[in-house]
Amino acid sequence: MESSAVTEDPAVQYLVLRRDLFDSSSLGSVLRQGSSAAVAAIWENRDDPLTLFYCSPPNVDSMRKVTLEVKGEAQILNLAEKLKNGGIIHKLWTEESQKLLVCLATRPYQKSLVSSFFKKLKLCNAVPRTPVALIDSSCTDEGKQSTKADKLVQHLVVRRDIMETWPLGSIVTQACHASVAAIWEHKEEDHHTIHYCSSPIPDSTNKVIFEVNNEDEMIRLSDKLKEGAIAHKLWIEQPENIPTCLATKPYPEPLLSSSFNEINLCK
Repeated sequence: MESSAVTEDPAVQYLVLRRDLFDSSSLGSVLRQGSSAAVAAIWENRDDPLTLFYCSPPNVDSMRKVTLEVKGEAQILNLAEKLKNGGIIHKLWTEESQKLLVCLATRPYQKSLVSSFFKKLKLCNAVPRTPVALIDSSCTDEGKQSTKADKLVQHLVVRRDIMETWPLGSIVTQACHASVAAIWEHKEEDHHTIHYCSSPIPDSTNKVIFEVNNEDEMIRLSDKLKEGAIAHKLWIEQPENIPTCLATKPYPEPLLSSSFNEINLCK
């Protein structure tokens, strides 16, 4: 695919969240669910030519995602049916602990091929707020401890200063970018990554979302992980050229715990 065609008609991954859930869930839960759906849609279509192009080394650092919202379960099911009937491949993410449909992600498509399916949906521009219900156990202290077994886990870290100033959709997009990039860059030979994203893809994958206060703390954490040989992706958002999110590749939890034991969970 030629670069001029991409500029005119870029490859985009669409993500759709449920407003009724993110209005009452922790930010960490929303970020975990959104990034899980994005990774699953990419992984299940990892041999697709446009997915390969979208995640290729020249393009992975400039991935495009659009994060939208629907009112509730009925609307997300209607959208999934509409996409299915239109031949648009997507992942409808189910939160296994609650048997709840929480979000939807497409595989990458050229924007002109899929934009009509989403033209009536709103951008997710909600302001993140303190949850009042539906707290996901994976984003609580109890949930943090529950991953301490031999299960593989991916850790994501977001910036508190960005969470306080950016809309929810933009924050979810950053987390998805970092999570997808960290998985993709280790998908060929890393056995932890391959196992993490396999059988069944990957509806029971574990992610834990942390937060740091600002850019300086994010950079220090990245340096610490480099010193400890913990492979990760520090996502640099363009054109702002600022680090917004960090994601490790999947590891057994004990290998990550010492690097993250002084960092707060994102709640």
